[in-house]
Amino acid sequence: MDAAHGRPMSRRSYMGGSSIGEECPREAYMKWRWIYPRLQDAKLFRVFDLGNSIEDDVADFLRTFKQYTLKTKDGPDQIGGTYFGGHLGWHIDGLLDTQFSRHLWECKSANSRRFNALAKTGILSAIYGADTDLGYSLWSPTYGAQVQFYMGALKESGIDCDSALVTVYNKNTSDLYIEEVTPDPDAFEELQEQARWLLSLPAPPDAAFSSGSYQVRNYMSRDQRGIYLGEYTPSDPNCRNCRHSKPRLDDPEMRGQWGCTKFKKLLSQRDQEAGCFSHQWMPDLINATLIDEDNAIYEKDDTRFRNAPADEVGKGELMSSEIAFLSRNEWNFDATNVLAEIRQETNGTFQTEINKDDSDREEDPVA
Repeated sequence: MDAAHGRPMSRRSYMGGSSIGEECPREAYMKWRWIYPRLQDAKLFRVFDLGNSIEDDVADFLRTFKQYTLKTKDGPDQIGGTYFGGHLGWHIDGLLDTQFSRHLWECKSANSRRFNALAKTGILSAIYGADTDLGYSLWSPTYGAQVQFYMGALKESGIDCDSALVTVYNKNTSDLYIEEVTPDPDAFEELQEQARWLLSLPAPPDAAFSSGSYQVRNYMSRDQRGIYLGEYTPSDPNCRNCRHSKPRLDDPEMRGQWGCTKFKKLLSQRDQEAGCFSHQWMPDLINATLIDEDNAIYEKDDTRFRNAPADEVGKGELMSSEIAFLSRNEWNFDATNVLAEIRQETNGTFQTEINKDDSDREEDPVA
């Protein structure tokens, strides 16, 4: 699927190693459990696509230096691997070899404002006698954690790296920032434990950002903000965000398997995306008080309702898509009569209509 042409991108089946060091683990968890809507913003897609093109250009530039050998693929695939039954995946931009050393290569791009902040941080780190490379990691702790995880994962896979060479490209001026980052084994172990904790959670962790933070205001669509802040129930019921789904983290073959505890079966990726009529939300995704977990009964504004499978809905019972609709319409339970009529007319295939107006996003994210 191609978001550049108004169609949503396909979902990633695993949590990326680059997500482990994010400031807010709630975001990483929500992406992995397909709680967030799929990317449909053509502008954002072009930003990400530009980042890929820049990476290719910088790789070509590095290859002009004869003392370097840059490898960006392992056969037809990116160099990488998996952890935790295949539910955590990592892929690097490349390996840079010299006659005497090997380095992880990681490439980013940024606008001038962000790039200049990085350059200033790197210069100050050098001036004030930092005993190690701190510019890149201080500029973006998330990116710093990413390269530490990659270096540790490479070592565990049998590829030793002396350090990481990070390059950041200024999208406005074509200036290039280059820094060497040394490995920190303790940081890698901490990131592994963070990943294990996050993948094992039965519900999303608490939000690290408030509604007024720039991360929420600038880098999230209106629907993402509502879901992230717990105001909206997700708009896309699927197996990953159903209370009956469970990842298998101990699969030695690293297949990223998911199972359904209700029907006692493994779920293919197609199964997970399609969901089924027995879908019930993970309780934390409904902005209401949970009264009876076994029977999925909730209370909102003194009204009780059950999150019922589609083939069991009746009075006081709501399908998952109907709950998503109500969460976006001030929990107007008078609308349930209308929902029931729509449900009957559509033979139970009712879907929520989401406001896609993202005109209040202020700036592009860093690619």
